[in-house]
Amino acid sequence: MIKESDRSHPAASTELFYLPQASGGRGLRSVESQYKLIKVEAAIKLYSNQDENILRVRAFEEKCVQKERRSLKNDAVKHASEMGMRLDLRFPTPEVFNDEGERINPKAVEQEWKKKEKRLREKAILDQQWQGKFYKTRWENI
Repeated sequence: MIKESDRSHPAASTELFYLPQASGGRGLRSVESQYKLIKVEAAIKLYSNQDENILRVRAFEEKCVQKERRSLKNDAVKHASEMGMRLDLRFPTPEVFNDEGERINPKAVEQEWKKKEKRLREKAILDQQWQGKFYKTRWENI
Protein backbone atom coordinates (compact mmCIF):
# COMPACT_ATOMS: atom_id res chain seq x y z
CA MET A 1 0.00 0.00 0.00
CA ILE A 2 2.90 2.33 0.78
CA LYS A 3 4.54 1.67 -2.58
CA GLU A 4 1.24 2.15 -4.42
CA SER A 5 0.89 5.68 -3.05
CA ASP A 6 4.52 6.50 -3.99
CA ARG A 7 5.54 7.18 -0.38
CA SER A 8 8.76 5.18 -0.56
CA HIS A 9 11.68 4.62 -2.87
CA PRO A 10 10.88 2.05 -5.58
CA ALA A 11 13.90 -0.05 -4.58
CA ALA A 12 13.08 0.09 -0.86
CA SER A 13 12.25 -3.14 0.89
CA THR A 14 8.67 -3.44 2.12
CA GLU A 15 9.82 -6.32 4.33
CA LEU A 16 11.67 -3.76 6.47
CA PHE A 17 8.40 -2.05 7.33
CA TYR A 18 7.12 -5.23 8.99
CA LEU A 19 10.33 -6.29 10.70
CA PRO A 20 10.38 -5.52 14.48
CA GLN A 21 12.16 -2.31 15.51
CA ALA A 22 14.66 -4.29 17.59
CA SER A 23 15.81 -5.94 14.36
CA GLY A 24 16.16 -2.69 12.43
CA GLY A 25 12.67 -2.54 10.92
CA ARG A 26 9.76 -0.14 11.39
CA GLY A 27 7.65 -2.46 13.53
CA LEU A 28 4.43 -2.32 11.50
CA ARG A 29 2.04 -5.26 11.67
CA SER A 30 0.93 -6.99 8.53
CA VAL A 31 -2.86 -7.07 8.29
CA GLU A 32 -2.70 -10.24 6.19
CA SER A 33 -0.52 -12.03 8.71
CA GLN A 34 -2.71 -10.97 11.64
CA TYR A 35 -5.81 -12.17 9.76
CA LYS A 36 -4.24 -15.59 9.16
CA LEU A 37 -3.09 -15.87 12.78
CA ILE A 38 -6.58 -15.03 14.05
CA LYS A 39 -8.05 -17.73 11.80
CA VAL A 40 -5.62 -20.33 13.15
CA GLU A 41 -6.28 -19.34 16.77
CA ALA A 42 -10.06 -19.35 16.19
CA ALA A 43 -9.90 -22.87 14.75
CA ILE A 44 -7.88 -24.08 17.73
CA LYS A 45 -10.38 -22.51 20.11
CA LEU A 46 -13.30 -23.99 18.17
CA TYR A 47 -11.90 -27.50 18.49
CA SER A 48 -10.96 -27.17 22.16
CA ASN A 49 -14.18 -25.61 23.47
CA GLN A 50 -16.75 -28.00 24.97
CA ASP A 51 -19.74 -25.64 25.01
CA GLU A 52 -22.95 -27.00 23.42
CA ASN A 53 -23.38 -23.96 21.18
CA ILE A 54 -19.83 -24.30 19.94
CA LEU A 55 -20.57 -27.98 19.28
CA ARG A 56 -23.17 -26.86 16.71
CA VAL A 57 -20.70 -24.49 15.07
CA ARG A 58 -18.11 -27.27 14.94
CA ALA A 59 -20.67 -29.62 13.34
CA PHE A 60 -21.44 -26.96 10.72
CA GLU A 61 -17.72 -26.55 10.00
CA GLU A 62 -17.33 -30.30 9.58
CA LYS A 63 -20.24 -30.32 7.11
CA CYS A 64 -18.54 -27.55 5.14
CA VAL A 65 -15.35 -29.62 5.01
CA GLN A 66 -17.24 -32.71 3.83
CA LYS A 67 -19.06 -30.76 1.11
CA GLU A 68 -15.76 -29.14 0.07
CA ARG A 69 -16.97 -25.64 0.85
CA ARG A 70 -14.82 -22.94 2.32
CA SER A 71 -14.40 -23.51 6.04
CA LEU A 72 -12.49 -22.14 8.99
CA LYS A 73 -10.79 -25.51 9.44
CA ASN A 74 -9.45 -25.68 5.87
CA ASP A 75 -8.32 -22.05 5.94
CA ALA A 76 -6.56 -22.49 9.29
CA VAL A 77 -4.73 -25.62 8.15
CA LYS A 78 -3.61 -23.85 4.96
CA HIS A 79 -2.46 -20.69 6.78
CA ALA A 80 -0.60 -22.71 9.41
CA SER A 81 1.20 -24.73 6.75
CA GLU A 82 2.35 -21.48 5.12
CA MET A 83 4.16 -20.73 8.38
CA GLY A 84 5.63 -24.20 8.71
CA MET A 85 3.12 -25.46 11.26
CA ARG A 86 0.87 -28.49 11.07
CA LEU A 87 -2.57 -28.39 12.69
CA ASP A 88 -4.28 -31.53 13.90
CA LEU A 89 -7.75 -30.23 14.68
CA ARG A 90 -9.44 -32.97 16.67
CA PHE A 91 -11.94 -32.40 19.41
CA PRO A 92 -11.28 -31.97 22.40
CA THR A 93 -7.49 -31.59 22.15
CA PRO A 94 -6.28 -29.92 18.96
CA GLU A 95 -2.53 -30.21 18.45
CA VAL A 96 -0.02 -27.99 16.69
CA PHE A 97 3.37 -29.12 15.42
CA ASN A 98 6.24 -27.06 14.03
CA ASP A 99 8.19 -27.93 10.89
CA GLU A 100 10.61 -30.10 12.93
CA GLY A 101 7.67 -32.18 14.20
CA GLU A 102 7.83 -30.87 17.77
CA ARG A 103 4.54 -30.31 19.54
CA ILE A 104 3.67 -26.68 20.25
CA ASN A 105 1.37 -25.63 23.06
CA PRO A 106 -1.81 -24.33 21.34
CA LYS A 107 -1.69 -21.27 23.61
CA ALA A 108 1.82 -20.43 22.34
CA VAL A 109 0.93 -20.42 18.65
CA GLU A 110 1.11 -16.63 18.45
CA GLN A 111 4.69 -16.51 19.75
CA GLU A 112 5.78 -19.30 17.39
CA TRP A 113 3.98 -17.55 14.50
CA LYS A 114 5.77 -14.26 15.15
CA LYS A 115 9.19 -15.96 15.42
CA LYS A 116 8.63 -17.75 12.11
CA GLU A 117 7.33 -14.58 10.45
CA LYS A 118 10.41 -12.67 11.60
CA ARG A 119 12.73 -15.38 10.23
CA LEU A 120 10.90 -15.36 6.89
CA ARG A 121 11.13 -11.58 6.63
CA GLU A 122 14.83 -11.58 7.53
CA LYS A 123 15.48 -14.24 4.92
CA ALA A 124 13.58 -12.20 2.31
CA ILE A 125 15.68 -9.14 3.15
CA LEU A 126 18.95 -11.07 2.99
CA ASP A 127 17.97 -12.39 -0.45
CA GLN A 128 17.70 -8.83 -1.83
CA GLN A 129 20.65 -7.38 -3.72
CA TRP A 130 21.74 -4.26 -1.90
CA GLN A 131 19.44 -4.29 1.15
CA GLY A 132 20.58 -7.81 2.04
CA LYS A 133 24.26 -6.93 2.13
CA PHE A 134 23.61 -3.79 4.17
CA TYR A 135 21.43 -5.48 6.77
CA LYS A 136 23.60 -8.58 7.02
CA THR A 137 26.55 -6.49 8.16
CA ARG A 138 24.28 -4.44 10.43
CA TRP A 139 22.88 -7.56 12.13
CA GLU A 140 26.34 -9.01 12.55
CA ASN A 141 27.49 -5.85 14.35
CA ILE A 142 24.60 -5.92 16.82
